[in-house]
Amino acid sequence: MRNKKGISISFVIGIIFGTILYARVISYFQGPQINLDKRILSVGIAKDIKFVGYRNNVGGATVGYTYRFYILAEGGEISHPFLITSNADVTYKINSPTEISITTTEDILSYDNRVWVPINGELTEIKINLISKTF
Repeated sequence: MRNKKGISISFVIGIIFGTILYARVISYFQGPQINLDKRILSVGIAKDIKFVGYRNNVGGATVGYTYRFYILAEGGEISHPFLITSNADVTYKINSPTEISITTTEDILSYDNRVWVPINGELTEIKINLISKTF
């Protein structure tokens, strides 16, 4: 003879576990939400190459902004950011047409120090030097 309370508790725990697992799997396959609602920076670093930054607003008042920074060739599409931070405060110095130094004092969420940009049908490497001054 089975205990009816034991069956109902196991059933409820199974439903809760299944719901959490389902939500995790769905969020994993959907990937990060991106809503670039405001351009915060656009600077030419060489002929036909720009350093641009956008605010990513995915949660309205419930989730803080993130800031995504890109190196774009003229007419190129926004794809993968080389830098994602928690604040828009970055300073930059253009060292050469293929190298830029960036300083931030905020949290760095993602960073890639090499970016490849198509110029005149060839891929050109843009080196990114990142200086983080967290206090």
